[in-house]
Amino acid sequence: MKKVLLLAVFAGFLSMGISAQTADKKVSETSYMLAKRGQEDAFQKAVMAHNAKFHPANTGNSALLRKVVYGEKAGWFVWIHGPVTYADLDIVKGQAHDDDWSNTVDPLIEEYGPIDLWEYDDALSYGKEKMATAKYYDAWVIDIKRGEGYRFDEMMKKLSAAVKEDGKHSNLVWWNVVRRDSKADVSILWTFDNFAEWDSDTLKDAYEKVNGEGSWRLFWEEWEEVVVDYTEEIREMIR
Repeated sequence: MKKVLLLAVFAGFLSMGISAQTADKKVSETSYMLAKRGQEDAFQKAVMAHNAKFHPANTGNSALLRKVVYGEKAGWFVWIHGPVTYADLDIVKGQAHDDDWSNTVDPLIEEYGPIDLWEYDDALSYGKEKMATAKYYDAWVIDIKRGEGYRFDEMMKKLSAAVKEDGKHSNLVWWNVVRRDSKADVSILWTFDNFAEWDSDTLKDAYEKVNGEGSWRLFWEEWEEVVVDYTEEIREMIR
């Protein structure tokens, strides 16, 4: 009887763990938008007003706005629906939502760009709470060599441990869910508050403190073995 009870309790915890993992899965939809020339400020205000009405923070329908300041799409904005759950993507926005976007935001848009869906990997990441206060983040979109994903995972675990030790930034890993581009497997986001921080990089010391002397060089040697290439852009938080 005791064994049966223990098995029942264990099964209950296992079920709770699986449910929690499923519930915790977060995704973000990213949409590139180019504002009409001279209308950038008006666009920002219109989007932020729309978000306040229909996409309040910390809900299943939350939305954010970012501006690309460096990179191939510098000058573009990124409207982000999320982080939300997969189930939240099924929420119907409603006619009032669509009308508000059509009447207040869409007239200020010159061009719509790519739309992508990304899933957050909490196990490989560190410092997601820093997103709430950081002014910028550096976004890398990475093409991983086929069959090398498991090595990339281990590299990110070591990197996140070093970022945690450094204590200044975040290391957030997002996997591409709906692939329109074979070169975009995963994205890494690093937060920072000002460009002056780039004058002194303390991550190398933190990495070698956690992973051993000479490990920073080995990390980049393995990067060359695991990664085909990556693209990069700096985004500013719009609040």
